[in-house]
Amino acid sequence: MEKTNINLLPTATRFQLSQIRLARKLKKTAFIVIGFWLFIVLVTFSLKTFILYRKKVLANEKAQVETALDQVSSEIGLQQSLILRLKLAAEVISKRPYFSRSLDDLFLLFPEGTEIQRISIERVNIKISGRILSLASLQEFERRVADTRREEKYQTMEMTSLNGGKGDWTFSLEIKENKNSG
Repeated sequence: MEKTNINLLPTATRFQLSQIRLARKLKKTAFIVIGFWLFIVLVTFSLKTFILYRKKVLANEKAQVETALDQVSSEIGLQQSLILRLKLAAEVISKRPYFSRSLDDLFLLFPEGTEIQRISIERVNIKISGRILSLASLQEFERRVADTRREEKYQTMEMTSLNGGKGDWTFSLEIKENKNSG
Protein backbone atom coordinates (compact mmCIF):
# COMPACT_ATOMS: atom_id res chain seq x y z
CA MET A 1 0.00 0.00 0.00
CA GLU A 2 1.06 3.47 -0.72
CA LYS A 3 1.67 6.00 1.91
CA THR A 4 -0.19 9.26 1.52
CA ASN A 5 0.04 12.42 3.49
CA ILE A 6 -3.17 13.99 4.48
CA ASN A 7 -2.97 17.51 5.74
CA LEU A 8 -5.88 18.30 7.98
CA LEU A 9 -4.76 21.83 8.75
CA PRO A 10 -6.92 24.70 7.71
CA THR A 11 -6.05 26.34 4.38
CA ALA A 12 -4.59 29.52 5.87
CA THR A 13 -2.33 27.50 8.16
CA ARG A 14 -1.28 25.23 5.31
CA PHE A 15 -0.40 28.30 3.28
CA GLN A 16 1.64 29.72 6.17
CA LEU A 17 3.38 26.37 6.62
CA SER A 18 4.30 26.25 2.92
CA GLN A 19 5.61 29.83 3.18
CA ILE A 20 7.74 28.85 6.20
CA ARG A 21 9.15 25.85 4.29
CA LEU A 22 9.78 28.03 1.25
CA ALA A 23 11.52 30.64 3.44
CA ARG A 24 13.77 27.91 4.94
CA LYS A 25 14.65 26.62 1.48
CA LEU A 26 15.35 30.17 0.28
CA LYS A 27 17.49 30.82 3.36
CA LYS A 28 19.48 27.60 2.74
CA THR A 29 19.86 28.47 -0.93
CA ALA A 30 20.96 32.02 -0.05
CA PHE A 31 23.58 30.67 2.41
CA ILE A 32 24.81 28.22 -0.22
CA VAL A 33 25.05 30.95 -2.91
CA ILE A 34 26.74 33.42 -0.51
CA GLY A 35 29.11 30.67 0.67
CA PHE A 36 29.89 29.75 -2.91
CA TRP A 37 30.64 33.39 -3.82
CA LEU A 38 32.72 33.85 -0.67
CA PHE A 39 34.66 30.72 -1.61
CA ILE A 40 35.21 32.06 -5.17
CA VAL A 41 36.35 35.45 -3.80
CA LEU A 42 38.68 33.77 -1.28
CA VAL A 43 40.17 31.47 -3.95
CA THR A 44 40.58 34.39 -6.36
CA PHE A 45 42.25 36.57 -3.71
CA SER A 46 44.53 33.71 -2.64
CA LEU A 47 45.44 32.96 -6.23
CA LYS A 48 46.16 36.62 -6.95
CA THR A 49 48.32 36.87 -3.81
CA PHE A 50 50.20 33.69 -4.77
CA ILE A 51 50.76 34.97 -8.31
CA LEU A 52 52.11 38.30 -7.01
CA TYR A 53 54.42 36.46 -4.60
CA ARG A 54 55.72 34.17 -7.36
CA LYS A 55 56.15 37.15 -9.67
CA LYS A 56 58.29 38.86 -7.02
CA VAL A 57 60.34 35.69 -6.42
CA LEU A 58 60.85 35.22 -10.17
CA ALA A 59 61.86 38.88 -10.58
CA ASN A 60 64.51 38.41 -7.85
CA GLU A 61 65.74 35.19 -9.47
CA LYS A 62 65.86 36.95 -12.85
CA ALA A 63 67.94 39.77 -11.36
CA GLN A 64 70.33 37.23 -9.81
CA VAL A 65 70.63 35.34 -13.10
CA GLU A 66 71.28 38.57 -15.01
CA THR A 67 73.96 39.56 -12.49
CA ALA A 68 75.59 36.14 -12.78
CA LEU A 69 75.33 36.33 -16.58
CA ASP A 70 77.02 39.75 -16.58
CA GLN A 71 79.86 38.35 -14.46
CA VAL A 72 80.21 35.27 -16.64
CA SER A 73 80.11 37.32 -19.85
CA SER A 74 82.84 39.63 -18.57
CA GLU A 75 84.92 36.59 -17.61
CA ILE A 76 84.28 35.05 -21.02
CA GLY A 77 85.37 38.29 -22.66
CA LEU A 78 88.53 38.29 -20.57
CA GLN A 79 89.21 34.65 -21.43
CA GLN A 80 88.67 35.33 -25.12
CA SER A 81 91.07 38.28 -25.04
CA LEU A 82 93.64 36.13 -23.21
CA ILE A 83 93.19 33.36 -25.77
CA LEU A 84 93.68 35.90 -28.56
CA ARG A 85 96.85 37.19 -26.90
CA LEU A 86 98.15 33.65 -26.49
CA LYS A 87 97.41 32.92 -30.15
CA LEU A 88 99.24 36.08 -31.19
CA ALA A 89 102.20 35.20 -28.97
CA ALA A 90 102.25 31.66 -30.41
CA GLU A 91 102.15 33.10 -33.90
CA VAL A 92 105.04 35.43 -33.15
CA ILE A 93 107.04 32.61 -31.59
CA SER A 94 106.33 30.31 -34.53
CA LYS A 95 107.47 33.00 -36.98
CA ARG A 96 110.61 33.66 -34.95
CA PRO A 97 111.80 30.27 -33.68
CA TYR A 98 115.01 31.71 -32.33
CA PHE A 99 113.02 34.16 -30.23
CA SER A 100 112.32 31.73 -27.39
CA ARG A 101 115.92 30.49 -27.46
CA SER A 102 117.09 34.09 -27.31
CA LEU A 103 114.88 34.77 -24.29
CA ASP A 104 116.15 31.63 -22.59
CA ASP A 105 119.73 32.84 -23.14
CA LEU A 106 118.84 36.26 -21.78
CA PHE A 107 117.22 34.88 -18.67
CA LEU A 108 120.42 32.98 -17.92
CA LEU A 109 122.00 36.41 -17.35
CA PHE A 110 119.87 37.03 -14.29
CA PRO A 111 120.92 35.41 -11.02
CA GLU A 112 118.50 34.04 -8.46
CA GLY A 113 116.73 36.85 -6.59
CA THR A 114 116.21 39.02 -9.68
CA GLU A 115 112.77 40.43 -10.38
CA ILE A 116 112.08 41.26 -14.01
CA GLN A 117 109.61 44.13 -14.08
CA ARG A 118 109.40 44.92 -17.78
CA ILE A 119 110.54 43.48 -21.10
CA SER A 120 110.16 45.47 -24.30
CA ILE A 121 110.98 43.88 -27.65
CA GLU A 122 111.01 45.86 -30.90
CA ARG A 123 112.42 43.90 -33.82
CA VAL A 124 116.06 43.36 -32.80
CA ASN A 125 116.09 45.74 -29.82
CA ILE A 126 115.31 44.34 -26.38
CA LYS A 127 114.93 46.46 -23.24
CA ILE A 128 114.72 44.77 -19.86
CA SER A 129 114.19 46.51 -16.54
CA GLY A 130 114.08 44.91 -13.14
CA ARG A 131 115.32 44.74 -9.60
CA ILE A 132 118.12 42.78 -7.97
CA LEU A 133 117.68 42.09 -4.29
CA SER A 134 121.25 41.51 -3.04
CA LEU A 135 124.75 42.83 -3.64
CA ALA A 136 126.08 39.32 -4.37
CA SER A 137 123.39 38.87 -7.04
CA LEU A 138 124.30 42.28 -8.54
CA GLN A 139 127.98 41.26 -8.81
CA GLU A 140 126.97 37.95 -10.41
CA PHE A 141 124.71 39.79 -12.87
CA GLU A 142 127.49 42.22 -13.89
CA ARG A 143 129.90 39.30 -14.36
CA ARG A 144 127.41 37.43 -16.58
CA VAL A 145 126.74 40.56 -18.68
CA ALA A 146 130.50 41.06 -19.18
CA ASP A 147 130.95 37.39 -20.16
CA THR A 148 128.10 37.61 -22.65
CA ARG A 149 129.60 40.77 -24.22
CA ARG A 150 132.88 38.91 -24.73
CA GLU A 151 131.06 36.04 -26.47
CA GLU A 152 129.57 38.55 -28.94
CA LYS A 153 126.18 36.82 -29.06
CA TYR A 154 124.55 40.24 -29.39
CA GLN A 155 125.48 43.28 -31.43
CA THR A 156 125.32 45.52 -28.35
CA MET A 157 124.52 44.94 -24.69
CA GLU A 158 124.71 47.79 -22.22
CA MET A 159 123.31 48.65 -18.85
CA THR A 160 121.63 52.04 -19.30
CA SER A 161 120.81 52.58 -15.62
CA LEU A 162 121.65 51.12 -12.25
CA ASN A 163 120.19 52.69 -9.12
CA GLY A 164 120.76 51.53 -5.57
CA GLY A 165 118.05 51.62 -2.99
CA LYS A 166 117.34 50.13 0.41
CA GLY A 167 119.11 46.82 -0.05
CA ASP A 168 118.11 46.43 -3.71
CA TRP A 169 119.21 47.79 -7.09
CA THR A 170 117.05 48.66 -10.07
CA PHE A 171 118.53 48.30 -13.51
CA SER A 172 117.78 48.79 -17.19
CA LEU A 173 119.52 46.68 -19.80
CA GLU A 174 119.38 47.37 -23.55
CA ILE A 175 120.32 44.67 -25.99
CA LYS A 176 120.53 44.71 -29.78
CA GLU A 177 120.50 41.28 -31.40
CA ASN A 178 122.67 40.39 -34.36
CA LYS A 179 120.63 40.52 -37.55
CA ASN A 180 121.84 37.10 -38.60
CA SER A 181 120.52 35.38 -35.44
CA GLY A 182 117.07 34.77 -36.99
